[in-house]
Amino acid sequence: MSNLEGIKAKIRALRSKTMANGCTEAEASAAMQKAAALMATYGVDAEGAEIMSSAPIALTRARYLFPYSLLWHAIEDVCRASSSWKAVRRGKGWEYRLVFAAREPDMLMAEYLYEVLDRAISRVCADFRKDKTWRLKRSRKTRDLAMEAHMTGFCLRLWERMNSIFAARLVRPEVTVPDTATAEPRALSKKEKRAAKRIDQIFNHAGYSQGIKAAEGVHLSEAMTGGQAEGPALIGGGK
Repeated sequence: MSNLEGIKAKIRALRSKTMANGCTEAEASAAMQKAAALMATYGVDAEGAEIMSSAPIALTRARYLFPYSLLWHAIEDVCRASSSWKAVRRGKGWEYRLVFAAREPDMLMAEYLYEVLDRAISRVCADFRKDKTWRLKRSRKTRDLAMEAHMTGFCLRLWERMNSIFAARLVRPEVTVPDTATAEPRALSKKEKRAAKRIDQIFNHAGYSQGIKAAEGVHLSEAMTGGQAEGPALIGGGK
């Protein structure tokens, strides 16, 4: 076994130490921090390093609708991966799988980011259900609207933060816009204005703002950017 293969095996062993596999939260958190440090040191975006192809990974029970899809697209961009959805028949229903394909170091990063972001989503949803903004709603419909606004704010802000923190890993084509290029805004019709007003009235702005605030509490470790951060923080914002 080569040195790189040994490092990859150690990272996967650390990542397997989860609460679902019988570890305590403290043990799982410590293992994730060690895995992040190893990934930053040996695998992520290291020019000239030995790069091996990796088998695609299939993530089951993934949340595939907006706004959660924003985060999976962010992982795809940050990890320079390709992704696709596959539906697999399970009994009378369907199980949706999110499949990522990338180089080995980038694949490890994609797995890691997905796991901790998915955990953060579950935690934020659970926390919001305890908040009066959600509890005081009288109907299922208004509660669903409040949760939708909350998670929209959360995912949009987290998407912005990921694009900012991992900006060095994003490759964007340079676009030159001529000085003469102008775009006159189209005036809304009366019908469109009424529709926009109705949407604004039923939109839960309080829940949206709380979602943005919750996204700020998710710790995205600098170790994952490829730098040599000391004591990488746990991604997922565990309390």
